Amino acid sequence: MAQGLIMVVEDDATQRRAYVEALKARGFQVVGASTGEEASRLLPHYMQRLAILDVNLPGIGGTEVCKRIRRQLDRLSTPE
Repeated sequence: MAQGLIMVVEDDATQRRAYVEALKARGFQVVGASTGEEASRLLPHYMQRLAILDVNLPGIGGTEVCKRIRRQLDRLSTPE
């Protein structure tokens, strides 16, 4: 049974694959991204319970991706 969705954003393919495989083996649904830009494009399509972010990504860094996730969550929790 899946325990929740985790987004792994890591530009090192070996590290990203290790995270994804280990988490999937423990029952999590995992979506991976190699750049902050890719993660930002995926955000509207997934509601992750946890994000593992590389802070030193090329382009949009992990800190900015974290801010975007928070804004997305704020929009979802704010009544229209």
